[in-house]
Amino acid sequence: MGYLTKWILKVNDNEELVIRKRQVSSHMPVNRMVEEVGHYQYDFIEMGDYMYLYTFYPQERDTVKSAVLVGRFEVVDDQMIASDMGEDDLKNIDVFYKEFFKPKILN
Repeated sequence: MGYLTKWILKVNDNEELVIRKRQVSSHMPVNRMVEEVGHYQYDFIEMGDYMYLYTFYPQERDTVKSAVLVGRFEVVDDQMIASDMGEDDLKNIDVFYKEFFKPKILN
């Protein structure tokens, strides 16, 4: 059985983003994990050469998230191929922080 490295993202009491690496079965359905196994909401964000899938608690769909599990997909010939989160994904950490953990200001 293969495993993929995904990141659990949370904000600590000092408003700092904490990244915890998590090994997840490559055969697990995409919406089955945040911090523990269950049934969760998910969505995608496209950034650069990658598509990121993130799962979150259903009650947090339209609000700031308490925790998010982020996985990466490479897009090759219109196919999405799951790959490990790694050091090169740190360049997107500010986008993740703003997207998941900062309240949106509505005009």
